[in-house]
Amino acid sequence: MLDTGRSEYAISVVIPVRDGAHVIGRCLQALAETDAAGQEYEVIVVDNGSKDDTPAVVKAFAGRMNLRMLSVPGVPVSAVRNAGAAHARGVLLAFVDADCVVRKNWMRFALTYPWDQRSGAIGSFWTAASDATWVARVWCGFENPRRRGTVELLPAGNVVMPRRAFEAANGFDETLESNEDAEFCWRLRTMGLRVEAESGLEAVHLGARQTIRALYRREVWHGREVLAVFLRSGANARAVAFAFYTLFWSVAFVAAVGRWLWMGDVRFMALALAALIMAPTAIAMRSVLRRHEWRDLGPLVLLLAVYGVGRAVALISGLERAWQRHTRRGDTRSGGARSGRGKREPAKQYMGLRGDSRSE
Repeated sequence: MLDTGRSEYAISVVIPVRDGAHVIGRCLQALAETDAAGQEYEVIVVDNGSKDDTPAVVKAFAGRMNLRMLSVPGVPVSAVRNAGAAHARGVLLAFVDADCVVRKNWMRFALTYPWDQRSGAIGSFWTAASDATWVARVWCGFENPRRRGTVELLPAGNVVMPRRAFEAANGFDETLESNEDAEFCWRLRTMGLRVEAESGLEAVHLGARQTIRALYRREVWHGREVLAVFLRSGANARAVAFAFYTLFWSVAFVAAVGRWLWMGDVRFMALALAALIMAPTAIAMRSVLRRHEWRDLGPLVLLLAVYGVGRAVALISGLERAWQRHTRRGDTRSGGARSGRGKREPAKQYMGLRGDSRSE
């Protein structure tokens, strides 16, 4: 069982939310029904300026768990998570998005996991809800291959880590509006800590995109910071390569259409179209072979093509921002927005799980 030392709780669950009245009730209900393995836990909801009934929904759960609510409006979600962590009193920190519904054994798994001094973070990608559309089902199946072991990144919406590891890494980078989870996991790995996917932490994602349009818009937004994180750390290499590939062949296809209209030559248009289809098809084939879900092949090719176009658009809009951040002094190796430490120094301060030396 987890040793809490002088910490007040075994685990603190931080939930960032903005206008989440339609989902956060189910998130909190699931947490209230988890098996906490006989240990105390707290839930910290951090409101990022909700305009709906989110506060009222949260307050309805006040008598069912150790629950606090903070208000941190007008900042990126990375800063919202950091604000919650700053008020946490648990040995472990868990970050759960408001549209995430954990399973009954989620808390027990996190608390009884064999944590050691090289543990950085554990987590899992989501599964789709039972009433999800084919878009959400296929995309969640692609993102969550149900594997265990070392991974490059975990989603910040369903991840657990020792608080001291979080503090040693200086928390999430508050200069990033998205993709802060990939950058944070990179820093953990450069500190020599393990980042591992665990199927025992699987959860349902109520916010999974239900339409092709919603998926496209999500990837345009989420992809804005992907290049910046890649230039800083080397993380996201495959995502950036796929975005550049799609951008190149999309431009080539448009040029080939012009050539066809002007000269009647369709060869270059056919070549560019084939290249655009080839990469999504190869990735989809690998995914369905691994999961034995052949019915998903065609739909996944389509969704990967949409993903590629969205990330290509994000690449164009984010080039200037990424370059400015990459060249900013002190930004290429520091952990968070407020730290000037080199990437190796935090690893020397990492002391494992005990919470009895935490500064107030």
